[in-house]
Amino acid sequence: MGKFAQTNYENAITRDNLLSMLYPSLVLARQLLSDSGMIFCSIDDKNQAYVKCLFDEVFGENSFVTNISVQLSTTQGMKVKAAQNGNIVKNAEYYILCFSKDGHKNIAKQLLYDLRPKYDEHYCLYLKNDGRIGQLIELYDYRFPKDCDNKTPMKLSESYEKSKEFAEIVRSHLAEIVRSDKVGDFIKIEELKNGYWKKVIKNGKEYLLTLNSKGNIRQLLKLKDSWGKTDGYYQEEGLRKIRGNWWDGFYIDMGNVAKEGGVDFKNSKKPIRLIRQIIKMSSNKDSVVLDFFAGSGTTGQAVLELNKQDGGKRQFILATSNEITDTTPNGIVKYVTSKRFKRVMTWRML
Repeated sequence: MGKFAQTNYENAITRDNLLSMLYPSLVLARQLLSDSGMIFCSIDDKNQAYVKCLFDEVFGENSFVTNISVQLSTTQGMKVKAAQNGNIVKNAEYYILCFSKDGHKNIAKQLLYDLRPKYDEHYCLYLKNDGRIGQLIELYDYRFPKDCDNKTPMKLSESYEKSKEFAEIVRSHLAEIVRSDKVGDFIKIEELKNGYWKKVIKNGKEYLLTLNSKGNIRQLLKLKDSWGKTDGYYQEEGLRKIRGNWWDGFYIDMGNVAKEGGVDFKNSKKPIRLIRQIIKMSSNKDSVVLDFFAGSGTTGQAVLELNKQDGGKRQFILATSNEITDTTPNGIVKYVTSKRFKRVMTWRML
């Protein structure tokens, strides 16, 4: 697995210089990548189109997997005034290009999940022990929760949000609460009846089947299969959805990004959760992660943290120019990158 994170050179060099610097690095990256390796590049929207063409040239257009957009700001503060003046404000600060060396598209070795904001009211049925299918309202009258003094009946999702008692009922019956859904081709099964459920095994997969009022076969999906811990900032547990190429909520991380790793690095420092989740999604536990523009060293810390979380043995290689700035007169390697890792390793030993 390979990873490529580009430092923001927008104000430092021209676009032509940027592309000329990237080209030899990309050629080398392609040589170093394993056949099944992936490469990621974060780039601003000003240069995204040019860098995408450069990647297409080096890796081939068929190697393009996706473009991940990361929400790093919301429409608030000065952006509200800009929006009111007719501007389309910028919420996605990072565009992450993703290419695979051999062109495979199924790069997610581990799924990432985001919390669904509201209870899905399709989960309104529950499985009775005698084989019948009941209504959730029979298990608990969510219209008038006992811990809510409401005079008008609540909807299912409203009750789940406002009633702690009903929410606990749901959490304690995740395996019994179900929804009805379409199912693939099944031959007629004589034992199936409307209002009753039956467990059926097909091609090694378990299905819960029933018949609707028209006699069509339907499957029943358990709430527990869509429930679990999420990858959001607060890592909530609840009804969740699989994350696609829109990664929202990372604006929350930006409030602390300056302090991450215990070093100050103003030149396009990335949130550690963002890099950690890219690696979590696309790597094996024994992968080697290479960052060509390491900057403050976020990638290395992300690998260490992820290994600690899942017991992995990933290794990382960081490469960066020893850039000299007003705050780093002897270069960022000594005053930022290495300084960060001394602190990170100290924290790991505490």
